[in-house]
Parts: sequence; C-alpha cells; structure tokens
Amino acid sequence: MWAELCGINKICVICNINWYKEGSMKYFIYCCVLFLFFMLFYLQDSHAIMYYDDWVYAFMVNEDAENYMSVADDDVVRQPIQSFQDALVSQSHDYFKTNGRFVLHSLVQYFCGTMTMQRFAVLNSFVFALFTVLFIKLAGWRHGIVNLLTILASIWILMPHKGITFMGNISLSVNYLWTSAATLTFLFLLEYLSRRRHSLVIICLAALFSFLVGSLQESFSVCIAGALVLNIRFRRTTLNKGVIAISIAYILGTLLCLLSPANFIRVDNNGGIGFNHRVVFGLLSSPPFVLLVITGLVLYYKRFLLSVCKSNLLLVSAIVLNLVFAIVVAYNGRHQLTALNVLSLLLLSRLWIKYRVDKIPSMKYASMLLILVAMLSYYPVLQARKSYIETYMAFLDDVRRSTDGSVSIRKFDEHTQRIGSNRILEGNYVAVFTISDWEFYQRSLSTYLTKGKSNKLIRELYK
Repeated sequence: MWAELCGINKICVICNINWYKEGSMKYFIYCCVLFLFFMLFYLQDSHAIMYYDDWVYAFMVNEDAENYMSVADDDVVRQPIQSFQDALVSQSHDYFKTNGRFVLHSLVQYFCGTMTMQRFAVLNSFVFALFTVLFIKLAGWRHGIVNLLTILASIWILMPHKGITFMGNISLSVNYLWTSAATLTFLFLLEYLSRRRHSLVIICLAALFSFLVGSLQESFSVCIAGALVLNIRFRRTTLNKGVIAISIAYILGTLLCLLSPANFIRVDNNGGIGFNHRVVFGLLSSPPFVLLVITGLVLYYKRFLLSVCKSNLLLVSAIVLNLVFAIVVAYNGRHQLTALNVLSLLLLSRLWIKYRVDKIPSMKYASMLLILVAMLSYYPVLQARKSYIETYMAFLDDVRRSTDGSVSIRKFDEHTQRIGSNRILEGNYVAVFTISDWEFYQRSLSTYLTKGKSNKLIRELYK
C-alpha cells in the first residue's frame, strides 16, 4: 500500500524493477538507505560557501562591458539580478563574450542573484539525489545491499574534487553536478527509448530536453556528442527513430554551446589548441580513471576487453573523446575532468555488477573496506567544512564592521592553508580559496556585500 501511495510502483515499472518478486521489505530498506545518503549529503552541502564567480554572477552589466568579470570594474554600470529574465538578458551578452553556456549560466545567475547558499543547498541536494538514483540505475544494479552501499561509497570516496564540483559554490555545483545529473538523465532516455516504439509527442519532448542538455556544458557535451556520432555511424541499422532523434537533438545543442564566439576567445586566451601537460597530473589524481585503466589492462589480459568495449561503445568512446578534448583543447583545472570521472566510475560500476566481482573474496573485502572508510571519513569532513565556513563568516563580519576598509585576513588565510595542505580534504571535500592574492577578488566581494553599490568596501587586507 505504501508503495502505491508513494508512486514507487510506477518508478519500478519505468526502471524495469520487479517490485513484488524481489519483496517490498527489501526495497523499503534500499529506499531508506538512499534517503539517509541524500540527507547526509545535504548536511555536508549546507556548509558550502559562495565565492569567486558567485559574487560577480549576482549582477548583470551593460552590453558594452568586456565580459562578466567587468562587474568589479570602477566605471561599469551594474545592477543586481532580481529575476530569471535578468539572467537571460545577461547571458544573451555573455554568449558572445564569456562562453556558450547560455542555459546553464542563466540558472547560475538567477540562483546567485536571488538565493542564499542555504536555500540553494536544498535544491542541490535534490539534484544530487537524482544523480545518484540515475547512476545506480545506469550501473545495472538490481539487488544486494552490499552492492548498493559499494556504489554509494565509491561516489563519496572515489569521485575527485567533489568538494568543489558537487558541494561547492553555486556556479561550480550547477556547472558540474547539475550537468552530470542532466547527462545521466539523457543516457537513461537513450536506454528507455531504445526498448520500444513511442509516440511522436514523447519523442519530441525527449528531443527538446536532449537539445537543452547538449547545450549545457562543453566539457560534457563534446564527448557525448562525439560518441553519439560514432553510435549512429556503426549501429544505425539497430537504432529506432526515437534514439536517432534525441541523439541528433543533443548534437545540435552541443553545437549551439560549442560554436559560441566567446569559446574561441577562451581557447586563444588559454594558449590555443595543443598538448596540455597539466592534464597528466589531473588524470593521476582521478581515482575512477586510474582504476578504469587498470581494469582495462586486466580485461585485455583476460581477453574480455573487446567484448566490454562493444557492449559499452557509447561510454567507452565518450571517455576517450573527453580525454582527447581535455588534453588538446580545454583544461585549466581538475574540475574540468568531472565528466571523465563520472563516466569512468559509471563504467567501473557496470563491470563490477555485470561480472559479479563482489563474489570474489578479495573484492568483497575491498568493498567492505571502501564502505568502512566512507563511514569513518564522514564526520571529519563535516567538521572541516563547518569550521571553514565559520571562519569565513567571521571574516565577512569583520569586513562589514570595518570603518576604513582595512581588515585582517590572518585567521581565514591560516585556516585556508591548514586545510589546503591536506591533500585529501582540499578540493575533494572542502573548497578552499583566498582573496588576498588578487585585487579582483577583493573588489568582487566588495561589490557583492554592498549589493553593487561599491567595489571598495575592502581597501586593505593585512595579516
């Protein structure tokens, strides 16, 4: 009865889960575990901080301004974002001057201008819940509490830089967690439409959604779009019209984002197209990718690699194309490898479940160890995030109380250095930053705290 009231039966039908065969009590336990996982994420995310891009995205500037960073300039005309229409107008300018993420950054600007971090954390946690449920479904999970806990623990332990990309500030969370969830939704749609024929209305709605997802973020969409082209090229005879339609729609959305004039400016400013050696260090600090490479070598030795690639052509090709895109075109930090790590972890989870790796004694112990580490690490991470935001808020209080714009940043910088020196916490679980090394940050924060009235609230920072 409770399953019918909650609508879980319908969800199970869509996800191809035989509710009554497996037993309602088991799925009740699974749902409780997932709900607890989401609530634990919210507790962490409620200690996120608005910083850097969030400060400037809370405002729109006149059309003649150089780009979105002009918000902090002395002679610019700026006004706070107060509605979604303001965000759309602002992004209509940024499409030609900043990047092609029109849809995504319209959301970013609306949230930055109209929401507190606490309100955004609620929305962000819902999106994380969607991401997790879709990840579990696409991984092929069917049963087993240990497998479920292993997947959840792997997201918490193995996903790098999530302190910035999943539970960081508004701008990066929307750019990476929200795009990850949208991308997994698109992949789910591909699987769902491939099973049977659907009405024209459903296909059109799915195509519209796919177009929007493709236009969100180039570090995701370029690799997925390239994989879709290969999928159509080599499997066109087995694909139905619905799959082809949403694939083409996604590719068109990617072109809308990618062909923004601002993207060509960004590539030139980053040194143009060519080999970027910094990607190597980013890849070495990406556990999902490293584990996938090791798994690939094992499968090659056991002669399983070719069959795995054939059955996961879309994921494998997307991972390879994402790697090439990061190395040759766009890489300025580990956060830009989020798509690569999400897809790598998804493929690893599929292999784990498909080949019943959990039945191997050594792997069973490894799984239990991963779950234990995840549980033991939760509280220290929560305390670190809580103490960091408390130090940050104390610094903001000092800024507001200052009468001459001279503010001590010693405590905040010391706390930043303390967490920054911890290679596990820094970035992976806590987003640390400083505003003492660039005047632009001081002017941006001044602009944000004064609601756009002044960029000189902070005149001097001392230790």
